[in-house]
Parts: sequence; structure tokens; C-alpha cells
Amino acid sequence: MSNEAPGASVSRLRLTTPSLIAVAAIVLVVLFALWQSLQAVTSGGGRHLVLYEGDGFSFQYPDGWRVITGYQHYALHGPTVIVAVGTGDFDAGCWVTSTSVTCGAPRWTVPADSVVLAYHLGGWLGPINPWPTPSLGPADRWEEVGGRSAVLSRTPTSLRWAFVGAPEFIEARFDPTIAEQASAEVQSLISSWRWDSDYTPH
Repeated sequence: MSNEAPGASVSRLRLTTPSLIAVAAIVLVVLFALWQSLQAVTSGGGRHLVLYEGDGFSFQYPDGWRVITGYQHYALHGPTVIVAVGTGDFDAGCWVTSTSVTCGAPRWTVPADSVVLAYHLGGWLGPINPWPTPSLGPADRWEEVGGRSAVLSRTPTSLRWAFVGAPEFIEARFDPTIAEQASAEVQSLISSWRWDSDYTPH
């Protein structure tokens, strides 16, 4: 026979109920914070994003991609590759010898199921020779990239943003069999693009 007074067990339960409610509230707060963190680092389709921080700019790209190349500049007024990311390959299209540098068009390598995005500059004399404002084709339109205006041109296998004042481009090319997915990933990257307030292409 128990020696406890009638109602003792009920009183003990009543005393622990507020603690249980507090614990449940803490668990809900933690779970909500984890969910928010997950949403912040995943793109459509649940892919995680990687932050790329360049010299005066940054963006996020899918973790299934890699940094293909960083900054490359050729000759005094030659082309510049600022960064390229993706699952294929890219280079400026330049051949360097001990006495000369010869540059053609950029070289894109986009195998099956691949996508490549490059931020690059064409050869030019710099601010002393301002670049013409990009003209719009029938399907082109103006867009903002991190607050800077650019003309967006698209084809079934590419997206290209041309900026004002320089031969400055963010350009993506992709295999046509993954065009819808690749286009969405590129647009997500562009949406994440940020510039420093004093950034100038170089």
C-alpha cells in the first residue's frame, strides 16, 4: 500500500507540465531555425549552394559545379577571364609564346549534361575608349544583375548578359538536353550576384 497522500501524483504531473511545454517550444524554435538555414543554402531541386567571392563581387553556384578558372589576363589590352564555373571547361582562347600573345574567340567545352558560366571581358583599350551601349535584338531585354543594367540575350543553349561601358559579359552555355534545369540554375546564380559599391571591371 502506498504511503503517499491522495492527489500527490497528480500534483507532481502538474508541476512538470510547464517544463514539458518549455522543452517543446525550444525544440520547435531549433527545428524552425534549421529549416530556415536549409532553405538559405539550397536551390531549386534541393541542391546546396557554394559561395564564390571574387575581387569586388560574389555569387552562389550549385555544389555540383566547380571553379573552372579564376582571373586570367592576356597582354596589355587583351581579353580577361575573371571567373568561370560549371561542369565543362572554358578559356580565353589565347596562345602564349616567349615573344607573342595571340587571342581568338573564347573556347567553350560543354560536354553532354554540362553547363559552363563565364564572367569575362573582351579586349579593349579601357575607359579611354568607352564601349558602345549594347543594342537589343528582337528577343533581348534589359535586366539587373546585382543592381547593374545589362542586356540579356538567350538562345536554346545559352544565356548572355552584356553590360554597359565595356565588353563585359556574364555568359552561360549548356547542353540542350538539360536546358531547362541549367537555365534555372544560371538564373538562380544571377539572382545571387552582388557587387562591391566601388567595383569596376578590370
